[in-house]
Amino acid sequence: MKYKKMFVILLTITFMVFVLTSGFSFGKAATSKKLITITTHTTSNQPPAVADLYKKKLREKFGIDLKTIYIPQSDYVTKMSLLFASNMAPDWIRALRPEYNLNEWIAAGYLIGFTPEEIKKKWPNYLKIWTKEEWDYLYKIVRYSDGKVYSFHGRRIAPVDMAFLYRKEIFEKYNLKFPTTVDEFYKTCILLHQKTGKVVYLHANAVSGNLSLWAFTGIFLMYGLPELAPRQISYVDPLTKKFVPFAFNQNNYRQALILINKLYKAGCIWKEYATATRDQLDKFRTQGQGIIMWAYPANIGTYNNLYRNTDKDTNWVWSKDVPTAYPGKAYFFKRNPLHFADGNGFNSSISKEKLERLLQYLNWALSEEGQIFHTYGEYGVTYKKEGDKYVYLNHIQTPTNPSGKYSLQDYGFPFAAPNGFMVAYPQAVETYAPIYAELAKTFMNRPKYYYIREEPMMFTKEEMAERAELESNIMAVVDEYCMKFVTGQLDPSNNKDWQQYLNVLNKIGLQRLITIRINAYNRAKK
Repeated sequence: MKYKKMFVILLTITFMVFVLTSGFSFGKAATSKKLITITTHTTSNQPPAVADLYKKKLREKFGIDLKTIYIPQSDYVTKMSLLFASNMAPDWIRALRPEYNLNEWIAAGYLIGFTPEEIKKKWPNYLKIWTKEEWDYLYKIVRYSDGKVYSFHGRRIAPVDMAFLYRKEIFEKYNLKFPTTVDEFYKTCILLHQKTGKVVYLHANAVSGNLSLWAFTGIFLMYGLPELAPRQISYVDPLTKKFVPFAFNQNNYRQALILINKLYKAGCIWKEYATATRDQLDKFRTQGQGIIMWAYPANIGTYNNLYRNTDKDTNWVWSKDVPTAYPGKAYFFKRNPLHFADGNGFNSSISKEKLERLLQYLNWALSEEGQIFHTYGEYGVTYKKEGDKYVYLNHIQTPTNPSGKYSLQDYGFPFAAPNGFMVAYPQAVETYAPIYAELAKTFMNRPKYYYIREEPMMFTKEEMAERAELESNIMAVVDEYCMKFVTGQLDPSNNKDWQQYLNVLNKIGLQRLITIRINAYNRAKK
């Protein structure tokens, strides 16, 4: 009996040692999961300034050791394409867009696709961030020809988040009001440049590495083109209700180029608009350059901080009006798509174990607990609670506290407060970004104010493959000629120069692309 009891004790000890050393766990403790490495990427090479709370959470709760590869934004598409081709791309891709070769990467088999049933089973919380009506619409936008979803986009936190910004102190100095027509816009820019010697019109984000068209989307909007035209290409005219299969051979695009060319020649547009990096654009701002921007009112505090290094009285404000080429008839504003531009996807070479672990994390990230963590950070470090409200600590930068010492990025989060990951905790947007409600109230349902939404398209597998190559080649030509027209190498008002541009487009397959897009639009309407 004595030996039997000793044997049981020895067996119990042996079993416990086995459990502890093998990584098994009791209860809900997640730290005992076998640590696995998952790779992703970033366009910022700045390490967290304080601590990496984000990767710490992934390690402790999910056993994920997240390794981040730095890929410069200016070289993103080329570098990622090479990494895919050499089977060295990250496991988790966090910047999937049509203009970033998304369709080409899908066609090449580089990404994993999910049917709606698979999404419901493997990532149920993703579907819960949308209403049924929203998901039905979004699915038609993001599905591939095989009916699968390869790129998962988060929910935008506001229906309207962009407007024209201007430096109020300079406008007041010269007794100016913000223009409401394109003619007034041109005259105002010319006067401001003559009076100040500054570049007048700046774009919100650096376009280096992307289509240079993105620098002028605010001006395109004045002429009734979609603000997202470089991505959407096609649109339905909100006035005529007619489908326009290609935006960049239209007369309103030509008229926008004529205006931009005049502003460029007059010195109102920065000569380096197409090549400047994000750091170079910010440095240009710190020199006091720029008086009008098509940008984000939520970032006004950040812009003021940049400019006050040079001009201490800088006072950026947003305009409640937009200039138009059709005064008294139509004014256009940007209503956001339901979803963020960047999508999340998974490398087709990721192991089953890594994919399951990553999906466990992503599903939690969209739960209420996960939303609070991704929106606010860590309790006691980046936020506190006051009653039933979550409150950022004073040192955290938000739209209402731009002078905060640290951003959430300084704590390792790949997003700013209060955006969250894929969906923001609703309370945070209401508290820390009230500007969004004001923007929506200003532009939505306003008489004679129109927006252009993205239309669902349904391409066949054959069309998708053909379309990907056609669009890549055609948009490269559009961008090349846009730069030529803007800088004066060609004159957009000259019929011969404009016809040269159209001839090149037709030569490389524009009419075939138009046919494909018309068919895809009509097919989706059935």
